[in-house]
Amino acid sequence: MAVVNNVTSTAGAASSAAAAGRTSNTMTGEDFMLLLMAQLRNQNPLEPMDEKDMMAQITQLNSLQELQKITAALQTRSKSSELSEASELIGKTVTFAVSEDQVESGVVSGVSLVDGEISLLVGEWVVPLEALITVE
Repeated sequence: MAVVNNVTSTAGAASSAAAAGRTSNTMTGEDFMLLLMAQLRNQNPLEPMDEKDMMAQITQLNSLQELQKITAALQTRSKSSELSEASELIGKTVTFAVSEDQVESGVVSGVSLVDGEISLLVGEWVVPLEALITVE
């Protein structure tokens, strides 16, 4: 179930999440080039790397970088679309689950985007979209 926060308690949570930082298991282009340079430095001089293999690896790197750019652009466009849809709820009355046994309702006064997550501002509540039950 989605976590609904009171407005007064979200400021500290957002800053602590940003301070914690995020780690990624993806390899960047710079990481790939470092590995390729290490491979070239440590190769057997009597059996050097084939030029075709090296070109294939560089081509794969370029393809990977382009796919990452496309993915990032699509994610940005998707978030913009979600934010636009959420803004259409401003002024409408919504019912949302605060916990498994608590339901609240109120008029949406605004929309926020924090750490990539879209939330509605309903009275003193910050409500994630997945917590909505009904929209009137």
